[in-house]
Amino acid sequence: MTENNENQGNWNQPWLWFTLAPLILSVVLGLTMLNISFHIQDGLVTDEYSKEGLAINERIEKEENAKTLEIKAAISLDTQSGELQLQFASKQDVTPDNLVLEIIHPIIKDQDIKVVLTHQGEGRFTGHLDQKLDSKRYIRLEELHNTSWVLKGELNFPLSGEVVVSPK
Repeated sequence: MTENNENQGNWNQPWLWFTLAPLILSVVLGLTMLNISFHIQDGLVTDEYSKEGLAINERIEKEENAKTLEIKAAISLDTQSGELQLQFASKQDVTPDNLVLEIIHPIIKDQDIKVVLTHQGEGRFTGHLDQKLDSKRYIRLEELHNTSWVLKGELNFPLSGEVVVSPK
C-alpha cells in the first residue's frame, strides 16, 4: 500500500492543491484585470494633462467675466415638444445672436448634448432638445462665436417650471 502512494506523486495530494489554488487564482485574476485595463478606456481620464492645466486660467477668467457682466439665464423646457427656452439678462446692452448650451452628464461623456440657441428678440433664445432627460446634469452656456464669458450651473431634469442660472 505504501508503494502505491509513492508512485502516485505529489500532484494527487490535496494539501498541495490547497496551497497552490490561491496562487494560481491570483495570477489568473491579475492577468484578466490587466487585459481589461488595456482594452477598456476610462472616459473620465484625460490624456492631455498639460493642455488642461494651461486652459484652467482661461476658464476661470471666463467665469469671472460672467460674474462681472451679471449674466443670468432663466431656462425652461417643454417636455412634450422638447422646446428649450432661455431668457438672457445681462448688465451689458448687447445680446449675442446665438448661444451654445452644453448639457453635460456627470459621468458618461457619450450622453453630453450641445444645443444651439437662436435669438428670437428681447433676450429670448430658443432651441430644440431631441431626447428626454431624467437626471442631474451640469450645464455650460456661452456665446457661439465670441467666447469671452461662460455660465455654469446644475439642472435636475425633468425641469419643473423655470430655473434661473447665475454665476457663483
